[in-house]
Amino acid sequence: MLRSPTEHALQPTSKATRLALLLTFSSQYSAAYAPRKQGPGPARPSTSRRGAHAVAVNPTTNFFTSCPPGASQRTKPVGFDEEPCTLSLEDGYGYAKVDIGQRWGPQDEYEIMRKLGWGMYATTWLVYNHKTKKYHAMKIVNEYGTFLESNEAISRAHPQFHELDILQRISSPLRPTGRGVKQCLRLVDSFYTSRGTAQYLCLVMEVGGMDLSSLQSQIGVNYALPPELVKSIVKQLCIALDYMHSECKVVHTDLKPGNILLGLKSREARQLVKTALRDHPPEKYPPRKVMGETFEALKSQPLPLPPFEDTDEMHSWRFKIADYGSAQWLGRRSTNIVQPIRLRAPEVLWGERWDEKVDVWALGCLTYEFLTGTSLFKLDKSLSFSEDIYISRQQLALLTQSGDFPDSDYFNRSSKGDFLKTTADGLTYPKPLAAALRTRRKAPINTPDTTKEERELALAFIARCLTIDPKQRASAKELLRHPWVRGLKAPAPRRKRASSNVPSTSSAQTLGVSQSVDKFNVYSRTFSTI
Repeated sequence: MLRSPTEHALQPTSKATRLALLLTFSSQYSAAYAPRKQGPGPARPSTSRRGAHAVAVNPTTNFFTSCPPGASQRTKPVGFDEEPCTLSLEDGYGYAKVDIGQRWGPQDEYEIMRKLGWGMYATTWLVYNHKTKKYHAMKIVNEYGTFLESNEAISRAHPQFHELDILQRISSPLRPTGRGVKQCLRLVDSFYTSRGTAQYLCLVMEVGGMDLSSLQSQIGVNYALPPELVKSIVKQLCIALDYMHSECKVVHTDLKPGNILLGLKSREARQLVKTALRDHPPEKYPPRKVMGETFEALKSQPLPLPPFEDTDEMHSWRFKIADYGSAQWLGRRSTNIVQPIRLRAPEVLWGERWDEKVDVWALGCLTYEFLTGTSLFKLDKSLSFSEDIYISRQQLALLTQSGDFPDSDYFNRSSKGDFLKTTADGLTYPKPLAAALRTRRKAPINTPDTTKEERELALAFIARCLTIDPKQRASAKELLRHPWVRGLKAPAPRRKRASSNVPSTSSAQTLGVSQSVDKFNVYSRTFSTI
């Protein structure tokens, strides 16, 4: 149930702070976001607060140049174990001081049980609702993010801060029984709250399990997942993206392994949470002094992998797309910098207009990564030029091997057109993209050798996602009709276990992870490497 700021009045931000932020936004928005125009240089970062990264602590520099919310470029301030909890709203942060056992909510119904994670604009906590007797994940947006989310004038100019509105839309399907919403982490409750003079937006969501990045490291063979599991994951992602794009008119823009969570049913989540809290209670880092303030930060402790017995049960897992902090309304984008750099679509890198097809590009890159255990496009730490140029060169080197290469007009429309045309010289030679992917060194597509057709279908699926021209790139709806995933059945309900037989977290690791790795090592020997 949404509670608006008018229902729970907030203490206003100080007049000086509010005026300074509003003046900053109004004076720099046009120059910062106007395409292909050179705006004034960023404001000089304050150096008075030592121990924090100079660029990251300045709201003007960080937001209005090259680092929008959710973008991978935003640098973590130095000197902190996790979130920079001593940096204020004026620094561009203002995290809530949260501790285990605290009560949050209009009626103090949510008790803090465990820290699940953090990001540059929020921390996420496992909470227990004493009214409903259920566990949830609560995202506490910091002061800076809350100001941008709740201020009407700013929100109209910057739709990427409409996380609450987008979550409400995604969580309210036109058809409640539709399958798309089931693949998205849903909003349960939301409210604004004040702590002293600070205000925070709190988003209460259903509990999600382990993210795919952790899953790859725990059960993958060199981070590669079994092809049948990959197919199941990819199909579920297609269903979620089709729902977001077609019905909700939302572009996620930040699809990555860390934002794809294992779905948990209510009873399963309750048992997993109880086991995790019993075997691994909340932990803190040693005391640390930063900028004259001593504090003990709580460690992020995501939920562990639920125990499972065999690969058949593993293939029944449901996955959900999470974290809509960078999501944007389709047709109302407000920044040209979206997506993690290694998953960034060509039209974003090249300064072109972009739409929901950027999510499809990311899906293609992730499909390759899940099957091979390696990223399709990688960064070099010793770069002598920008990251986007480096990734663009890799994309061109691979994608120009396709005979269907854009004409010169496509490059002429890009702000980087001259570079791209020069880089592409001598690289174009007819060869299907699937063939180019098949022969990539160190990371061939692996599928069971008994089904060579399956391997070719996987390559063809990836090729449909990785089309340079977004107009020719498949939509999520079209991908659902692709032969590689079309015949795949939806995950069946998981088998129930008597609560008395559910192992503890430590034994779950033995039963689930170590045994599964042994199974996958045997399973992987049936793979063929082309």
